[in-house]
Amino acid sequence: MDNVKRRIIRKEQAFSMIFAIYLFIYASIATMTNKNSVGYISGDLHLVMYYVDQLSFVVGILFNAYFWGRLGKDEHKSMYLKVSGVLFYLGSFIIILYPSAFAFLVLAPVVHFFLGILSGAVHYFVASALLETGLVGRIIAIGASAAYLLQYFVQILADNNLLLLILIIAGGITMILIFKNSWQWMILDCLPTDATVERKILSEKRDQLNTAVILSVLGIVLLSYCDSWLIHKMVETEFKEISAYTWPRLFAIPGYILIEAVGDYKEGRYVNITLFASVLWLIICPVLLSDNASLMLILVIFYIAVGIYMGYMYFKFFTLSPYFGKYGVLYASGGRIIDGTAGVLFSLLPWNEMKTWHIITIGITSVTIMAAAIVRSYILSRESEKTTESEKARESGKSRESEKSRESGKSKESEKSRESEKGRDSDEVSGAGDKDIPGAAGVRTVKNIPEDEGTADRGIPKTGDAENRDISKAVDAEDKDIPEATGYGSVQYVTEIENSSESRMGVLSKISEQYGFTAREQDVFEKLIFTEDSGQEIADALFISRRVLQRHVAAIYEKTGTKSRVGLFRIYHKASMGE
Repeated sequence: MDNVKRRIIRKEQAFSMIFAIYLFIYASIATMTNKNSVGYISGDLHLVMYYVDQLSFVVGILFNAYFWGRLGKDEHKSMYLKVSGVLFYLGSFIIILYPSAFAFLVLAPVVHFFLGILSGAVHYFVASALLETGLVGRIIAIGASAAYLLQYFVQILADNNLLLLILIIAGGITMILIFKNSWQWMILDCLPTDATVERKILSEKRDQLNTAVILSVLGIVLLSYCDSWLIHKMVETEFKEISAYTWPRLFAIPGYILIEAVGDYKEGRYVNITLFASVLWLIICPVLLSDNASLMLILVIFYIAVGIYMGYMYFKFFTLSPYFGKYGVLYASGGRIIDGTAGVLFSLLPWNEMKTWHIITIGITSVTIMAAAIVRSYILSRESEKTTESEKARESGKSRESEKSRESGKSKESEKSRESEKGRDSDEVSGAGDKDIPGAAGVRTVKNIPEDEGTADRGIPKTGDAENRDISKAVDAEDKDIPEATGYGSVQYVTEIENSSESRMGVLSKISEQYGFTAREQDVFEKLIFTEDSGQEIADALFISRRVLQRHVAAIYEKTGTKSRVGLFRIYHKASMGE
């Protein structure tokens, strides 16, 4: 267990750094192409390019999701990411070192496209590696906090493009090294496919995903008015009177921390309602923004809401995407896709021409739909929990009945054996008594046998005793070859285990909990115990590669302290016997 804990700690540190570097690079590039383009392109064109860059980023994510599944070998995927990384860095260097209208009009969308490809890969890797670890919220909160602080001090306070370039290069190199060392961790926690996930669990995850999509889209509606107002004000004043890149931006950090802490608590049961409560104030945002005196306070609250909203999307799509097999690479970036596409579409609405009560009506409608989606999700989860509890109750009842039947069968067998032993004892006693009773039945006396009959008897060879002795020896010899009923390798014992699926699943769950198996490791453990399949046959049955299977087997041996299937069977045997 100490090895497992150390692996978890190393994984937490590594992927916190990965997410921090990724978010720092993304935020720095997005800020640079938006902020530094002032003076090179006109105000209206500046606003258009802001939305074009966002859409280019989304197109890169979609391209990665489409192309990733068509790259069969890991070597091809690695080369694909390396080429994308080189083109991204090359374009970024030109924009940072040689800013111009061409750089912001042509190169910026290209850079965002390749940034989308790399972001999609990072989302997929992080979501895959953190599946069912309980670390997703913590890692997002730590990574986002580090990224926002680093970007604020380097890009906003220092405003040093050369330092920014150096940090982006260093961050990319560090991420490559971490990914190289962390590859085995991601393989060990390999993804379930939709063919291996139970239909009930997959249905629950799909309902949760639908709710997350609804809340994310409606959250964008509520944020769009404030975001659109802020963008237009920045462009009109050329970032002089108001800017998104000032100290209120740091208040996104408390938003991330809040939503991720709720996400890690009881498997994110209250994360939907937390998002709902945090965006309610956005209904009256149009009224608040009319008072310029409280502008900075409004920006603080706005960025807290932005942190909660972005943290929510990262958390929900990271935790749900691995359950959807080949679509996991797409769903892992679902939050960024919704933020990019819906954010652009809703920002194009004529917010400035709407009256205040129109905007408030849109907000109330959005909040009402969000509340309905949350209530529906809660009802479905409660029904699922009740169904699960009833199934567990039925299984426990079946297991108790089977145990009672086995116990009654054993008691009957023991009674029969005791009765047979008593019968043999009584026969021996009666036989011994007959020898002492003259003329008793079964005892042949010389007096009652004629002389010639006795002579005849003496002439008959007594073969019965010899034959009985030979049969007894044969039975004794055969008994030595019969394995004990309760020993390892007993045919009777194995058959009994295989025929008791309820008992088997209970023992497997107990062992999995004891040694900290992942869900996939439990599947591999079960195959190793109850089948004689080869490694390739097990890999094919579980829809994984042989290399991934070897990783799982190595992890199982490490956690259990065993070296072979025999050792694993002994662990199962002890657990099944309650030892």
